[in-house]
Amino acid sequence: MFLTKIKILNRCTMKPKQFTREELYNLLWKEPLSRVAKKYGIRERILKKACMEMIIPLPDAGYWSKLRFGKVVVIPKLSENYSGKESVDISQISVGKAETLSLTSPLKNLLNEIEKDKRLNLKVPSLMTNPELSIAKAKEHWESKEYNKLVNGVYFCGRDCIDVKVSHKTYDRALRIMDTIIKALRGRGHEVRVSFKNTCAIVFEEKIEMSIREKTKKDPERSSYYSNIPTGILAFRIGESYYMKEWKDGKIPLEKQISFLIATIEMKGIEQAEERKIRQKENAIENEKERIKKEYQQRKLHELENFKFLMKRAKRRFKAEMLREFIDDVEHRAIEKNSVTTELGSWIKWARKKADWYDPFVEAYDELLHGADRESLSF
Repeated sequence: MFLTKIKILNRCTMKPKQFTREELYNLLWKEPLSRVAKKYGIRERILKKACMEMIIPLPDAGYWSKLRFGKVVVIPKLSENYSGKESVDISQISVGKAETLSLTSPLKNLLNEIEKDKRLNLKVPSLMTNPELSIAKAKEHWESKEYNKLVNGVYFCGRDCIDVKVSHKTYDRALRIMDTIIKALRGRGHEVRVSFKNTCAIVFEEKIEMSIREKTKKDPERSSYYSNIPTGILAFRIGESYYMKEWKDGKIPLEKQISFLIATIEMKGIEQAEERKIRQKENAIENEKERIKKEYQQRKLHELENFKFLMKRAKRRFKAEMLREFIDDVEHRAIEKNSVTTELGSWIKWARKKADWYDPFVEAYDELLHGADRESLSF
């Protein structure tokens, strides 16, 4: 696979940087993947693929935050169940022209594709027309004056409405922007779900939270944190908490960034899908290792049980032979002393039958001992 030959251009030396599999593993557990990717001039997505090909586990969500606050973290070991190449040369990928463009500029290619997609209307209307059901519901809720007031003069649309937190002055604009985004996503074949207070785009089976917020600033006349005032600047967000990304009004207003926002959402879906595949592959490897471990443990237990059974049969055989020797000795002594009686003859015959019943090679039927356990000698 070409991913095991992936190269990242070292911007400092302009020379390829080569790592062994173990060195790359150690590097990615010392620094965040995004920082490593930036340092060597490679996209995070490509570096993740390289790690997947070389079965290198990556820190999960929250690892660096836990590390920063001194919490206990667990670092998984580098998998030994690997037979691929043991080194990776990190510089620019040298593949065909089309592939190079696709790998070095995926967002640009996706953006061009979206802007040429005739199914989409990427222009935000000046007036709300034929809004999406969730947008219409939010608008109805807002205009009913039942909206809930939050701190800093910002409101939200309420339960089971789209995730928009803005002031009364910007809510119409925010709804028109969100309406355009939702219609464009659905035009691209994606789903948008609204539940409780979350709005999620389902892109390539991946859930991506999205929202619009109005930025606030401190009120110079009041010192309390809860006295911030809305600025009229809207920001579109995707993701959540630590992994959230935001784009806001600036020289280019959000209305002019719709195609870029759609491309970014789709790219996020692609990245999450690839991350999920990496996790699935890692989990599959770990599950297979666990299965092999359990199977080996079962084989060990089975082997021990078989040996115990062997020992029990050997002991029974030994004891059965010991019984026969004892019975023979009794008979020989009686013959030597000329003290053989009818009663002794009957006992010898009885005893030999019991030895045959106990012998694992014979296990003769005995009416009175039928059902008794030959190992424990109990019913």
